Amino acid sequence: MTNDRYNKTIGDFLGDSHKMASEKRIEYTISKGEKDVHANFKNVGSRLEIDPKQVIMVYLLKHMDSITNYVNTGTEYSDEKIEERISDAIQYLLLLVTLIVDERGYSVSKHKGLQNDPEC
Repeated sequence: MTNDRYNKTIGDFLGDSHKMASEKRIEYTISKGEKDVHANFKNVGSRLEIDPKQVIMVYLLKHMDSITNYVNTGTEYSDEKIEERISDAIQYLLLLVTLIVDERGYSVSKHKGLQNDPEC
């Protein structure tokens, strides 16, 4: 794969992945998607008495197991395509980093890494 094709593929994939996650978010935030994108993980964590980050990891690992199975066998066993599983895994990692950033009161700067965020 050429560098140009790689960049286009990644750009398209991440754009589609973000769009799908944004559209589905209301289903997974107990109708609080605009107020708290992490509401589901906090709610489940509270009910199970575990940290919301651990909840995200459980959801992520479910997809990672499916991805691992695909890599090992080359077979998709459900209606969900492997690209969708990978997209979901990326979204859970993004939810994890944004939860960590929110808990720490930081923002992420493209050039400076994690920074104190005056809005937090």
